[in-house]
Amino acid sequence: MNHRLLPLLLLTLPACVELDDEPLDDDPVTAAALVHDVDFETQLAFYCPGIDRAAGVPTYRGLAGTYVRLGLPAANEPYRLSLATTADDPDAIGTFAGLRGTAAGTLAPYAGAFRAIPDNPAIGAALGLDVGADGGYDATHFVLGLRRSFSGATITSLCLSGERHPFLMVRAYF
Repeated sequence: MNHRLLPLLLLTLPACVELDDEPLDDDPVTAAALVHDVDFETQLAFYCPGIDRAAGVPTYRGLAGTYVRLGLPAANEPYRLSLATTADDPDAIGTFAGLRGTAAGTLAPYAGAFRAIPDNPAIGAALGLDVGADGGYDATHFVLGLRRSFSGATITSLCLSGERHPFLMVRAYF
């Protein structure tokens, strides 16, 4: 690891993360690995700033649009999603196209059908992606929260569960 980048890396960590005084070795150190040991609410505040979980996800009204992830995706996690809805209140149903991370660390296109369910007492809110629209959901992400426009007409960002940590997808207007 380039030790000149370590001060920059440490500035990106939440203030509550305590690092021990052991000397650094040559193993790769990432912000995700260091933040992994903190509680979930701290991770949520770090990776999805401004998302209020208390508001929940009662409806997906205004979901249609394009969203871009802040940060690089893990394998099979979305980087960019364009969602077209046929229904959006309270459940959202439609099609999607976008880019997702690969095991090689690159981005690959994918498309298919999706379904998003609002808050459910048994599991919470979730977004299922059916790549190829073959009837089976290939990826499911819990919707940890969302943010709406000032008027409430559109969703401006989604906080989704990821393999390593939550991630934020924000609406792109281009």
